[in-house]
Amino acid sequence: MSKMRNSADPDQIIKISTMKICLSVSSPNLDSPVDPRFGRAPYFLITDEKGEKTETINNPGMEAIGGAGITAAQAVASSGAEVVISGNLGPRAFDVLHSSGIKIFVGALGLSAREALAKYEQGELEEISQPTGPSHFGLGQRFGAGGQRAGGQRAGGQGGFGGGRRLSRR
Repeated sequence: MSKMRNSADPDQIIKISTMKICLSVSSPNLDSPVDPRFGRAPYFLITDEKGEKTETINNPGMEAIGGAGITAAQAVASSGAEVVISGNLGPRAFDVLHSSGIKIFVGALGLSAREALAKYEQGELEEISQPTGPSHFGLGQRFGAGGQRAGGQRAGGQGGFGGGRRLSRR
């Protein structure tokens, strides 16, 4: 929030608020790609509508065993963000953000955070009114985490989907 003096009364300070916009990103800068997974995105950039980066949040939900979307959404809501720009949001993250009064926009896949912010300013991103992905979207076949088929048999032959890649860093 910036401050300026009232020209009619120089002793009165006027507070000018700027909108806080959160982008889910793969690395902590405006040139980073927008991450397709809100709850498992490594970072959140909190910026104003001019693209002046003001804060980076390490996503506390990124490596959570469960509840990644809820944990991530609570962190974003606590930051004071009024808008979220992301790839996809599951139902739990959507519910937390929506109930916090945060507007959610998608349509930024393949864009850098800077490009996504420009598209938002031009009105070219879609505001959503429901989740865009299922629960646990960041886990499973699409992103290489281990999973099981019916009957408890591991999928992928070598420890899970994607040939045994793990999301955790040990």
